[in-house]
Parts: sequence; structure tokens; C-alpha cells
Amino acid sequence: MTPSTTRPDSRSLDLRAPRSGPDAPAESRTESALLPPTLAGRRKQGPTLDLDTILDRLRDEGPAFAWLTPDGDVVAGFGAVARFEGSGPGRFQAAKSWLNGLAEAAVADEGSERPPLIAVGGFSFAEGSAGSPAGFGDAVFFVPAEIWTAGLGLDAGTSSWRRVDGDSPAARPAPSLARPRLPVWGEEEWADGARAVLNEIAAGSLQKAVLARAVEMECAREIDPARVLGSLVGANPECYRFFVRPATGASFVGASPERLVARRDGVVVSDAVAGTAADAALFNMGGEADETGENGKDRSEHAFVVRHIVEALAPLCDSVEADPAPTLQRHRHLAHLKTRISGRAHARAHVLDFVERVHPTPAVAGSPRGEALQLIRALEPSHRGWYAGAVGWMGADGRGDFAVGIRSALIHGRRALLFAGAGIVAGSDPAAEWAETELKLSVAREAIADAGS
Repeated sequence: MTPSTTRPDSRSLDLRAPRSGPDAPAESRTESALLPPTLAGRRKQGPTLDLDTILDRLRDEGPAFAWLTPDGDVVAGFGAVARFEGSGPGRFQAAKSWLNGLAEAAVADEGSERPPLIAVGGFSFAEGSAGSPAGFGDAVFFVPAEIWTAGLGLDAGTSSWRRVDGDSPAARPAPSLARPRLPVWGEEEWADGARAVLNEIAAGSLQKAVLARAVEMECAREIDPARVLGSLVGANPECYRFFVRPATGASFVGASPERLVARRDGVVVSDAVAGTAADAALFNMGGEADETGENGKDRSEHAFVVRHIVEALAPLCDSVEADPAPTLQRHRHLAHLKTRISGRAHARAHVLDFVERVHPTPAVAGSPRGEALQLIRALEPSHRGWYAGAVGWMGADGRGDFAVGIRSALIHGRRALLFAGAGIVAGSDPAAEWAETELKLSVAREAIADAGS
């Protein structure tokens, strides 16, 4: 199936939002045990893409990916000619090395210019997710056989890749939502966990920890994950909308308000998004002249994230700058404080070098990071999988764009697994943080209810 410009009900992909440490080796695996496959590809000018065409292709069997940013950038990929799976603390560098190996072996089809080599996929929140029904493993990427792009500093077009050796990568089915169901927190257990975090904060060993809870949904009929993405695209124009299905089986779909990191044209960009309110007016505590107000808890949470990102980017940049003050990021049910951070990247710095340093931010883990992660492992009843992980695309030239995998769901058949988290800091009220997670869950809940009804 090829992109169409004549479909009567198609929606144009002008999706821009309104302007308002480890050193242990990775255990990694690709479909070729010794050398990466040789890939041959071509790129051609493509017609204007439309959302309905992308959604239709996502319904085909097998690997698929879609990525739509608030600025109108689009990456959509279908099929797979090369695949990477990795685990352990070295998963980021192993994924980069895999893609570099593919790039060295890639050639252009006769009479064509070699297209940009792009891999799509992501990373789990933490290591050890391979056995969890909440994700696909610690790291999974694939090179689509057909890639549609718009924006990205390229003319809109289609790239196609094939394996010169003729073999298709082994595409094991993605995990199902295994039974028995994941252990989940009720409101009382959640409050106990939040109080445990507050006790650690009071003892002085911690400033913040983010606790996450899981919710399972089951619909009367099979959920169409492509339809879920379509609903999220329409309802969340300021978000990074994504769809990842590494193989036949479950799909990870979401609308994240938080860009983790992007690298392009020598510039690296990250967004600190932290501090949440159901009503944007709650931030307006300092009068009309200060829209973001002086909410102490939210300002404190936000400052942790800004500081972490600046410190993480700095070693790989000639300079790093953060906006002088946060702005208000409005969404359908929630508002957040947001600070844009940018830097001039070192010439040889790859997007995954930045992802490895920045992930996970205090917005989804806590501060200090090591102590927060240890407490999360001890308190949370189930593994997060890809929730709050890093989802996006990367190019063999070091470019790429990743979002934090929040406001998301893992969907398979009639069932969906959702997570939501809230940052616990000094002064947090467990009941209020529970209510915040309910609001965050509503983003995916509403889209899934619509698609499964």
C-alpha cells in the first residue's frame, strides 16, 4: 500500500501544535550472530502523507512504528530488515554500535542515492524488563523496510531498505499481556508507599521519588491500537504521539508531553517537564504578571529536573542553556511547568550518548537518582516495562529524537496495561498524588475506551 493524496476523508499531516553509569557490558543480540546484514536502499520523493493512510498501515501485521511531534515532524515505518535486542547497563552503547555497523555495510540501490538509515524503537525504564508483561525488553530497535518521513530537515519522502543476503530478521512475537494479572496498588497501598518515600525524605537521604501504579483495562472487543493513536493525535496536539510494535503482538502507544532529548544539526534539545496541576490557574499564585505562579512543591520538582538535564548534557556539549523561567504547558486534562534546555553538541556525540546520560530524569525517577531508583524497586509491586522509558528514532548520522514513554499503554487483543506516576516530595499529600495519577491515566483510558467500545 502506498501513500495516497486523493483519499476523501484523509487528514493532512500538518500536525504542528498551536503556538501558545554504569560500565558493565551489555548482553545484546541481533539477528546476525557475527556481522550485521548488508542493507541496500533507495529514497524517492513521496506524496503528502495523511494520518488515515498511516493508521491503515499500522493495522498490517508485523513490525510498525509511528512518531508525530508537536512541530509536525513525522516518522512512520513498516516491516523490518534488521533488528536489535539488548539488555543490561550497556544497552545504549550496544544499540549505537549495532546501527553504526549497519551503516558501514549499507549501500544504495543502483541508480539511486543512499537514503538516511533510520532505526526506530526504544528502551525500558529500567534494566531487567525482559520477563515483564509491561514491555518488550530492555532495548529493542528495528530498521523498517519502508520508512515515511516529513520534517526532520529532509524533504517528505519514502525510503525503502532490503537485505542483500535475502534473509528476513527473525521477528519473535512481542509479549502478550500475560496472566496472572500484574500486582497493583489500591489507594491504601499507594498511600503507604508515598508515606515511605516521605519518611526517607525526612531522614535526609532523598529529595524526591516518583511512584508509579499500574491499571489493567479489558474491553468487550479487541482494541484497535491504531485507532487509539488516532484518538491521541487529535486530543493531544502539544504531545509526542507514538506507536511501537516491534513484532507481531502487543503495541505500545502514547501521547507524551515530555521530550527526553533530540539531536539535529549539531544542536541538542531537551524539555524539563515537571510540576502538574489539574487546572492551569493553580499555577497562577503570584498574580497575573506571573502565569506560572509560586507553587512551592511544583517549583521544587521542576528545579530537580532542570538541574539534572543541564548537568547531564554539559559533558557532551560546548555550551548548554536553559530558559530563564518555566512556561505553562497546557493539555486536555492537565497543565505542567516546562523549561526548554538546549546545547551545542560535540561533533561526535550521538543522540544515544545523550539519552544514556539523561534517562531517567527526576521527572520519572527522582533525586538523587540512585537512591530514588533503589526505593522504587523496593516499593513498587510490578516492573514498569517501557512505561517512562525512552521511545523514538535514531539515524546512523547521530541524529534522533526520543520522548519519555508516559501517558501510554501497552495494548494486546482486548486488554491494555496502563501506568501513571506522581512525584513525592516534602509536603506531598498521598491522596492528592493518587488523584494526580488518575488524571494522568485518563489520557490513555479515554482513547482506549473509544477504540475498544
